[in-house]
Amino acid sequence: MQTLEVIVVKENTTRLVIVLIVSAVLMVFHINFLSDKHIEINIVNDKPAAQTIEQPKVEQPKIDQPKVEQPKVEQPKPTTIVQPAADDVKILVQSNQKAEEAKRLLSRNKSEDAIKLCNESLELNPNNPVAYMMRGYGYQQLGDLKRAIVEYNRAIELDPNYALAYFNRGVAFEHLYNREQAVIDLSRAIELEPLGEFAYFNRGVAYSHMNKNREAIADFTTAINIQPNYAAAYQNRAICYNLLGDTKRAQEDFDKAKELGYKSQ
Repeated sequence: MQTLEVIVVKENTTRLVIVLIVSAVLMVFHINFLSDKHIEINIVNDKPAAQTIEQPKVEQPKIDQPKVEQPKVEQPKPTTIVQPAADDVKILVQSNQKAEEAKRLLSRNKSEDAIKLCNESLELNPNNPVAYMMRGYGYQQLGDLKRAIVEYNRAIELDPNYALAYFNRGVAFEHLYNREQAVIDLSRAIELEPLGEFAYFNRGVAYSHMNKNREAIADFTTAINIQPNYAAAYQNRAICYNLLGDTKRAQEDFDKAKELGYKSQ
């Protein structure tokens, strides 16, 4: 039994030696093989290479500049002044002469003759405001107030600044009891032209008929300041003072009117 165990040990020892020899031979062979093969080993750097970041190209938008067109300035055309023909001038002069003659006839209360002359004047020049105004005054003298107002309207249409036409139309409205319109026309006449004491006196009359006695007194006073001997203005102011209860001033004005020769109508 002991012999057998020795044989086994010897056998195992022999096998171990053989294995060691074979391993040594393989190792030598492997080293030679590596030397014959020139193997290159690339070492990779752990740090990444710096990368170049390309900035994107941003294109600037093209802004179209607005076209500014210069305004075309038209050269003014030369104005041609048309001179009236000699015959036309003669006709206008004749029309004005007839209107002025009608005015003189009206101052003598020849109303019908004055109206005829105004008709002739307007046949020559249908746009003569003086002829319409004079014809209106002729109708007013005859008592045809409504027809007179029609004539005054036409005169004012042709000449909106015709102070005397406003004055006469205001007096006509007063006689027709249209006191509001009378005040408007008389005020316009005073505004356009200082017509003297008569415009203020007639507006004072219109105010007094509207029971605006203080306004009436102011107008009568202005008329008296312009014409200190205006008897009718004193008389009418006296009436207004009396209506306001100022009997003292009223009596003074009554006395003054009488002194100046005022006679009740």
